[in-house]
Amino acid sequence: MILKILGFLDFFAIITIIFSFILPRSVILYGAGWLILKGVLFGFTGEVTSWIDAVCGIYTILLAYGIGNNIITVLVIIYLTQKAVMSFL
Repeated sequence: MILKILGFLDFFAIITIIFSFILPRSVILYGAGWLILKGVLFGFTGEVTSWIDAVCGIYTILLAYGIGNNIITVLVIIYLTQKAVMSFL
């Protein structure tokens, strides 16, 4: 059950990244905060993928301020989508 909630919140973060050009900055920062919080909390268990989540969160903060690269954005979206989908399987 908790895994599905984490996956749903990952989808929220994905939506904030995809629509970062039209969403309010505060909504984007909530998505980024979620990724950073989850990444740091689970990163201390030794999972490298959790630290990648934190890096994706930091990149999302950059997107909120208009700093980004299309290729990196697509890679972040693909990475987070595959993690979110796997949490539902």
